Amino acid sequence: MFSLAMDNQLIEVVKVVGGGMAFGLGLWQYRVAQSWKRMEFTAAEIAKFRADPMVRRVYLMLDWEARRIDLGLPKEGDNFPVIKHSLVASALVPHSEKEKFTLAEAAIRDHFDVFLEYLCHFEAFVTAKLIQPDELRPYLEYWTKKLAGEDKISRELLIQFWRFVDHYGYAAARNLVCRLHPRLSEEFPVQNP
Repeated sequence: MFSLAMDNQLIEVVKVVGGGMAFGLGLWQYRVAQSWKRMEFTAAEIAKFRADPMVRRVYLMLDWEARRIDLGLPKEGDNFPVIKHSLVASALVPHSEKEKFTLAEAAIRDHFDVFLEYLCHFEAFVTAKLIQPDELRPYLEYWTKKLAGEDKISRELLIQFWRFVDHYGYAAARNLVCRLHPRLSEEFPVQNP
C-alpha cells in the first residue's frame, strides 16, 4: 500500500514537472517566434524607409556639406543644383521667420517632412512596444548620431533642424533620437515654437 501511494505521488510529481517543462519550452519557443517576427517587421519597415527617394536625398543632404542632388528642380545647365548645408539650414527656418522660400528650399522642406514622418512612425512602434529601440539602432545609428550632433555636420544645420522639429510638432522624431542618443536634449534642448 505504501509503495503504491509513493508511486502515485512520484507520478504526480513527474506530471507536474513535465508539464512545467513543456510549458517553459512552449513559452521559450513563443518568445523566439515573437522576436523573429519583430525583427522581420522592423527590417520591412526600415526597407520602406531606405527605399523612399525623398529619404535617400535627405541622407545626401545630411552627409555632404555640398552636393549636386536631384530634388526635382530645374537643372543648372546640365547639372542638378548644388545643395549645401547652409541652404538646407535656410530651408528649415520656420514660416513665421521667413516670408518666402525658394523652390529649392520648398523642395528641401518637403523632403525633411517625409524623413521626419518616418522617424515619428518608428517612435510610434517603440511606444506601442511593437519593437524595442535597440532593434532600430543598427539601421538608424549612423543618421541619429549625426542628428544628435555626435558626428561631423554643420552646427547651423543641426540648430535649424531641431528648431524645425520643435516648431512643426515632430516631437516623436525627437523622442526617437533621444532614445538612441540621450545627450541630444542637452545639446539641442526643446524650443517652444
